[in-house]
Amino acid sequence: MSSELEHFESLEAYAISVKNHCVELEKRLLDNNSTMQSIIKTLSAIYFTGEALSQDPVKKIDWLGKSVNELQKKIGFAEQESMKFKGEANIRATKLDKFLKGCSPLRVS
Repeated sequence: MSSELEHFESLEAYAISVKNHCVELEKRLLDNNSTMQSIIKTLSAIYFTGEALSQDPVKKIDWLGKSVNELQKKIGFAEQESMKFKGEANIRATKLDKFLKGCSPLRVS
């Protein structure tokens, strides 16, 4: 009889453990749901000018991801162009400086 009692107590402890685990999972699920609702609310407030996007948050996130990648590429290209123009400006400034040093001052009589 004592082995049956021990087995019952073991099962009862296991059931309590499973119940506690379920309560913890439910709490996590509610937290995640709250976070997801907040994200969806934020995405719903975003209006894309000129874009025929649906109100589907997943499509908006996909579009945002693609747009960010595109913008990063454009920024990289613009930085390269900026460095190129800066180099050209330095070369021209040096040439102008040499030219001006080679010119004699104007004399007014």
